Amino acid sequence: MDRILLVFDNIQFSAHLENTLRKVGYITESLQNEYNLSERMLSFNPDIVVARGTSTRLSTGNVGRKLKDMLRFQGKCVLIFDTGTVPQADQLVKMRSDVILEDPASALRIAVNILNLEPIDKAPMKDKLYKMINEDPVFRAEEQAFLIQFGTTVEQEMTRVQAWDTEINESEAATLKRLNERIAQEIQTLAGSQSAKIEAYNQQIDKIDVDLKKSLSMRETRKENKENRQTWGITDDDHVSDLDASRKEFVSELFKKKEQ
Repeated sequence: MDRILLVFDNIQFSAHLENTLRKVGYITESLQNEYNLSERMLSFNPDIVVARGTSTRLSTGNVGRKLKDMLRFQGKCVLIFDTGTVPQADQLVKMRSDVILEDPASALRIAVNILNLEPIDKAPMKDKLYKMINEDPVFRAEEQAFLIQFGTTVEQEMTRVQAWDTEINESEAATLKRLNERIAQEIQTLAGSQSAKIEAYNQQIDKIDVDLKKSLSMRETRKENKENRQTWGITDDDHVSDLDASRKEFVSELFKKKEQ
């Protein structure tokens, strides 16, 4: 199960988001300042970090930069900025970020983005989330209390998030379909190439006039050796021994010259 570290300076919203993520099925911890970030990263070892802060004790940008310097952290990072304060690209590259959100970033919007980071086997968790927004009065009240400062409502936010989520899922499905089609085409091409190689090997084997399933008998082996000796001009076993002795003597003299 994924572990999520929430780094928020807004304690009330952090508690609301933490409660939401736990109901969905995540393990969470929260942090209200960036000074103990390194220690908490080591002790909690999160898979995902979500950061939002605009105060002197916690800044979204500072958290992103600190995570960038933590080479041991291989998880995902969600950075949330105030409206109109998202840094330029030359500053974002200095931060660790997999998702950039801009307020109003409700608990619903953040949770959906987290679920889409690793969408495999997350469908039941997403169903729980959408059930909460439709049926849990406490969740809806806390979402509305946050969204009202941005002049929007829970219903409007739910409509926007679900439309975006559907678009993302359809895009991912189309990408996955194209990937599967390409893999199938590559497999078919590879199979055709292998078939051509096998056919070429079979043709070469057909040209051999020796039965490869049968080995030579002892008698046939001796006959072949005898014919080879005649071809090479070897008359008898003594001749073989003489040739062998001459070869050894030649090699011995050759090494002597090298040592000199």
